[in-house]
Amino acid sequence: MNKPETLCRGQWLALLNDHGWEYVQRIRGHAVAIILPRFANGDTLLVEQYRPAMGQPCLEFPAGLVGDEADKTAESLLQAAGRELLEETGYRAARLRRLFQGASTPGMSSERVDFVLAEDLHREHAGGGVDDEQILTHRMPIAEVPKWLQSRGDCCVDAKVYAGLWWLGF
Repeated sequence: MNKPETLCRGQWLALLNDHGWEYVQRIRGHAVAIILPRFANGDTLLVEQYRPAMGQPCLEFPAGLVGDEADKTAESLLQAAGRELLEETGYRAARLRRLFQGASTPGMSSERVDFVLAEDLHREHAGGGVDDEQILTHRMPIAEVPKWLQSRGDCCVDAKVYAGLWWLGF
C-alpha cells in the first residue's frame, strides 16, 4: 500500500491524494467530540456560531477537538468534551458518557467524531467560547428542536444535530 501524497498542508489540515481520491486529514487533534447535553427536564443545548466555510452562522451541538493544543495532547475524549461544553455553553456536566464513533464526511475527510452524552448539567458562567469565538447558546426542550431549526432560515444546520437528536431520544 502506497502512502497518500500530500497536496497541501496548512496549520490544521492537509489535503491528500490517494490514487486519485482527494481528501482532508486533520494535522492537530486526534479526535472530535460532539457533546449531546441532556437536562433532567428534557431540555438540550445547541450553539450558534459563524462558520467561514459556510459563510453564515451555523447551529450545532457543542463540539471540539481532542488534543489540539500543545498543553492538551494527553487529553482524553471525555476531558475534552467536558472542557468544550464548559467553554462554549458555560455548563459543566457531572456525567459524561461516550455513545458512539462515526465518520463525519467519509467521502471528503478521514475525520471521525465521537458523540458524548452530557448529563447532570450545572451552569457556571455565560459561555461564549474562548479567544475570538462568539458562540451563542440556545437552551430548549428536545422535542422543540426540529421545528426551531426549520424556523432559522438565516443559519446553516449541522446535519449531526439530527443524529444527536436521535441519540437524545427524539
